[in-house]
Amino acid sequence: MNHPIRSSHYPKSDECAFVNEWVSAGPVADQIASPFHVPSDLSLNDIMDKFFSKTADGAELPAEDESNAYPRQVIYLEDWKYDHSKLSSQVQDILNCLALFTSVINLKGLKRYIRHLQEQPELAGLPFHLYEEVIQGAVNRGLLTPDPQNSLLLNVQPTFPYYLKTSLYMLERKDKRRAVETAFQQYYGRLAGAMYQLIASNKEDENALGELLIRPEYDNFVNALELALDSHASVINVYRLLSRYLKRRQDHGLKLELGNKVLAALKEYPPEKLDKKLKGEFVAILGDMAKSQLSLGRYSDAEHSYLATLEIWLQDTHNASDLMKQKSVAVYHSLGKVAQNQGEWDQAKTYYLKGLKISGTQGDPQLMTPVLHSLFHLWRTSKDTELPAEVTALLRETDPAGEKGCCRD
Repeated sequence: MNHPIRSSHYPKSDECAFVNEWVSAGPVADQIASPFHVPSDLSLNDIMDKFFSKTADGAELPAEDESNAYPRQVIYLEDWKYDHSKLSSQVQDILNCLALFTSVINLKGLKRYIRHLQEQPELAGLPFHLYEEVIQGAVNRGLLTPDPQNSLLLNVQPTFPYYLKTSLYMLERKDKRRAVETAFQQYYGRLAGAMYQLIASNKEDENALGELLIRPEYDNFVNALELALDSHASVINVYRLLSRYLKRRQDHGLKLELGNKVLAALKEYPPEKLDKKLKGEFVAILGDMAKSQLSLGRYSDAEHSYLATLEIWLQDTHNASDLMKQKSVAVYHSLGKVAQNQGEWDQAKTYYLKGLKISGTQGDPQLMTPVLHSLFHLWRTSKDTELPAEVTALLRETDPAGEKGCCRD
């Protein structure tokens, strides 16, 4: 992903006068109360003494013109450009850590995000204990606004991340930018893993809760996914969460678009990056795409995806032989469904029998049963009077009683 936003440092001046305006009294301080602000151990004077120059001359922020015809957001933008130029370097770096949030900031999760930031060597020396004051300053200025429906969420105004990126994406901050991106990916990767347990649950109330939690964070998850693809990192946690969320909302078009985008990016990973884990992710995403294509009646696309999945499994020498056989049985079964749905009975039979033969060598009834049921329904549709010879031979070999027992409706 290319980031077109580049800038040089704003000139620094009037820092001492600025801190009182930034931390304690923005232009909308009387209108918006933060649901989060808890005073830190440091007083405002301590913050000024430790992080801001005491020799700068005082300066007044531009007064808000009530008669100005521009939207309120434009007024904030002008104030923000003025304020940001005078932030102490370390506090500015803390503020820049919020640049990747594009929809909301979850206050309950913010502490976990900060722990990920503190684990980055390039950021470890920053005074993160001041983040509450920094957040409060952004709230006072209207750059973050409390969500009326959820007191744990702060809505991010569009201008806020834009102007933070003008600082974060400067060339001289390259190492810090990468550290922030890594922490952001790690935070949302772990959050996606936890939320997936809800959205993929068998209980409807947990599904509904998962959807409710994901909806406001959707753009942040997409941002984390794009950053992971850019850095050739693991994407499976965030991908499967977004895929399941879109499936629940029946947004099939966007779900396919998501899958195509991720697969296209994974194909561009350097060969040395595609280790066993990332290959497994590629196959899982390809299989998820194939299921979506099959359910939407895009049979040609589904067949192509399943065949690509099968090819990867059969070429993968790193996985255990038994695991490859189990996976290939499932793929052959799915290919049989694709052919059967298109009325291609002979092709469907060929795929089913290949899957059945492999499952028979495994001696695993759980592998055999779904394939046998599909073969049985295909056999009934064809109105043949006898089961295929391959089926009866396999049934007699694995379970003499199974020939009659396994193929009932």
